Amino acid sequence: MHSRASEVPEEPFCSWFLSACVILFHNKLIQGLGGFDDNIFLYLENLDLSMRFTKAGHSMIGIPEATADHFNSYSASKSLKLYWRKDWNFAWSQSYLAEKHRGRNDM
Repeated sequence: MHSRASEVPEEPFCSWFLSACVILFHNKLIQGLGGFDDNIFLYLENLDLSMRFTKAGHSMIGIPEATADHFNSYSASKSLKLYWRKDWNFAWSQSYLAEKHRGRNDM
């Protein structure tokens, strides 16, 4: 299990994972890796892309000065159904990525 870093870097840094909420890639590079996985409807598509970048031998550089505000669930009214669907999609994505990147026998 991983958690947030205890210290925020002050300079650009290499990482195995970057959030896709604010990210820049060369389109040819993304297309060469197959683009975003169409099977992932919601959640963890950035983890999948980061893992494929790393496996392909590419570096990702985080720029601490680059920031963005993420407003969670602003496109839908809050309801029990919304939270159930979000939790279901998150759990499905976790299971899908575990099988995709580690295989069914390693789950």
